[in-house]
Amino acid sequence: MTAERSPGGAKYAATMAGDRDLEFQGYEVFRFGHDELRDRERALPVATDLFAQLLNRPAGGQV
Repeated sequence: MTAERSPGGAKYAATMAGDRDLEFQGYEVFRFGHDELRDRERALPVATDLFAQLLNRPAGGQV
């Protein structure tokens, strides 16, 4: 089975379409990999860094 026809490929395509739809509506999409949030020890620095960047950017700015 090819990547385009695999269940994982179809799910990824649907996720990307959802991301685009949200962005067209004016939302920002922040994606995380499973391993980044697998446990508290890994997730805490990722979340801390994300929120620090969000809070430190100029109003209306992008990350």
